[in-house]
Amino acid sequence: MASFVNAADIIASAVEIERRGHKFYQQAEQSAADKEAREFFAFMAGEELKHEKIFASMLISQIVQCSIILYIFLRCDWARFSMYSAKPRAHKD
Repeated sequence: MASFVNAADIIASAVEIERRGHKFYQQAEQSAADKEAREFFAFMAGEELKHEKIFASMLISQIVQCSIILYIFLRCDWARFSMYSAKPRAHKD
């Protein structure tokens, strides 16, 4: 069975990966024995948080774009674009 994944699913996964990375580095910072290691893990936790925010903004952008497209699609007068008009045309001979 084929599996289809859209951009929003991929970005949502990236947000979750960054969130887990942030949590991992925070735990590593708390358990590190020396100051340099704690500073490194704190820096890495901060980087993961930045990445999470970037991906979250991308996800919001995807949701907004889909909402706009759906709004336009539902509000459009599709009969105007049809090859067949709602009223039959009278033929001129």
